[in-house]
Order: sequence, then C-alpha cells, then structure tokens
Amino acid sequence: MATILLVDESRVNLRVMQYVLSREGHQVFLAESGLEGLYCLQDNRIDLIITEAHMQLMDGFEFVQHIRNNPKYLRLPVLMLTNVGDEEVVRRARRSSVNGFLTQPLNSRQLGEIVARTLVNRLQTRPLGTKILPNYGLSRLTYS
Repeated sequence: MATILLVDESRVNLRVMQYVLSREGHQVFLAESGLEGLYCLQDNRIDLIITEAHMQLMDGFEFVQHIRNNPKYLRLPVLMLTNVGDEEVVRRARRSSVNGFLTQPLNSRQLGEIVARTLVNRLQTRPLGTKILPNYGLSRLTYS
C-alpha cells in the first residue's frame, strides 16, 4: 500500500487516523507540527500527506507552501483537514496548492475511501487549481 504522513497537533486525531489507515494496510508516519512534518518528509518516501489547517508552530498552509517550494514534491498529493463550515479554510486551501480537503468529523469509512481515491488519482492530479468533485455521501473533497 502507501506511505502516508499525517500532520496534526492533536495526538488523538493522529492516533485515530493512524489506526484507520494502518488497518487499511498503509504505513503511517505522524508529525505534531508542520516543522516536524518537513523533517519526516525529508527522511522518508511519502506517497500522500494529510495535514491539519490550524496548527501553532507552523500551520498547514505554511507547511504546504514549504512543500510546494521544493520541485521534488510538486506532484505529491496533499489533503488538508478542516472543520465543517470553515469556508475561509476551504478558500485558503484551494489557493495554497493542496490537492483536496477533508472536512471533520470524518468516519473511518470516509477516510479510507478518500485516501484510496486520492492515491489512485495521484499520478493524474496537479496541485495547481482545483475543482469540486460531486459529493458521493462523503466529506467534501476536491482534486485539481
């Protein structure tokens, strides 16, 4: 399966997502800040990143900006987590070259399906510009 980097200040969120994704057969790395995520990305081959938008040391937007400034990671899929109804984060995520966003709360089935869909499409996705896919009863998700 894939190697996934999860970046979130909440240890509870990290552990829950790690459990779900590990159960799906993925190798999962955890980072509690954007800075920690950059170090993890530098030391490991990562297939997908899921990052929280709001973090204190380095937020998800700054984290994504650092990633996209490195040509090596331009095609690396990045999904951003946000809370339901946080439209400002959704707008910023679209402008920040993420491949999509996930709205919380997520259930394990939704997380697994969205990750699987993103990984299947990772060779075709471009981080610049996004369009909204139809919501098939899942959380809101966009791809470029």
